Amino acid sequence: MGIAKYYEDIQEEIEERMRASGRNYYDSTSDYPRKKLLTTTDYRAKLPVTSTSKIITPTFNPPKQKIGYIIRNYERYGIEIYFYRRPDESVLSSLKSNGWHWHRTKKCWYRKYSSANQQFAEKIIEQ
Repeated sequence: MGIAKYYEDIQEEIEERMRASGRNYYDSTSDYPRKKLLTTTDYRAKLPVTSTSKIITPTFNPPKQKIGYIIRNYERYGIEIYFYRRPDESVLSSLKSNGWHWHRTKKCWYRKYSSANQQFAEKIIEQ
């Protein structure tokens, strides 16, 4: 209980010094409202709109999302494909038919590295 009183006295002392020095600071007991962070919609709402001005929304064509990523395993001289979520049955059947194997522990598809396997993996990921 003594330490709480000590910290309370120190806080009051600091606030008193700040008031005496005339600095502007945020006091929780003052009547000043906190500053509100504006969002992008707030800025758009405050733009002056005249008959000649028009808000232009940019047209952005995002790149096609990849369904996973490829890692080269140098220790095993292999290549691994990791998917963000379970791929379609067509992707799974093409992996199986081309000799890729499922690794239960790593949760990836793997095969020995070759340039053909690298190109196949890139084609699968780009779908």
